[in-house]
Amino acid sequence: AAAGHLVTLTGGEPTLHPRLAEFVALARAHDAAGLGVALQTNAVRLDDEARVEGLVAAGLTVVQVSLHAAHAALSDAITQAPGTFARTLAGLDHLARHDHVTLVINYVIVRRNVGDLGAFVALVAARWPRALVNVSFAALSTDVVPDDGDVMPRYGDVMPALEAALDDARARGLAVTGFASMCGVPLCLVGERHRPGEGELGAIPEGWDEGEFVRGEACGACGLRGRCYGVRRRYAARYGTGELRALP
Repeated sequence: AAAGHLVTLTGGEPTLHPRLAEFVALARAHDAAGLGVALQTNAVRLDDEARVEGLVAAGLTVVQVSLHAAHAALSDAITQAPGTFARTLAGLDHLARHDHVTLVINYVIVRRNVGDLGAFVALVAARWPRALVNVSFAALSTDVVPDDGDVMPRYGDVMPALEAALDDARARGLAVTGFASMCGVPLCLVGERHRPGEGELGAIPEGWDEGEFVRGEACGACGLRGRCYGVRRRYAARYGTGELRALP
């Protein structure tokens, strides 16, 4: 924090730690750049309004909440934590009452929740309209993540529903982000109207990932080479890289 960086408290689930508010206060006390303090959470324990008030009072300014469906049965099945959907919604309600806290809702696309994207957009727009929607794509991000065929869908199977949801979000006035992230969708597969502008894309140092990401043949001629991550190696191993195309 003293070096001018944004401190993000993540995990695991950071709200399980009994000293979380102390950590927030410590980061905020040394916040040289005025960036505040961020938290990544499933917000289950934030159904306790007093806990939310304590974290905000300690200096919390950005919260990213994981919510992967618009319905309890599907959400609880994906998270394998029955009863938590309702608690996450309550936590989001408590956070949304603090106008100065930036609220980001992260929807990780897996095979089972593609069909819930439209309902999710409608839920966010109706209940937390000032929230920023962050779209992520499930990945077999390490070799210990089991490849059971249920987690990581093919981009081509997802994009029609995702594009429709993005159009709906725009029509409802919701801001959507996530496509400039290593957890997003390759930029060539995102429609131009939803693709990040060049000013939003930083340079990706060569070799930074030690081979975790790979690029297809088309990537060699792409105008965004060096600013797009490509696909994870385990995605390429299952589906190949034939979906990728060169952008001007």
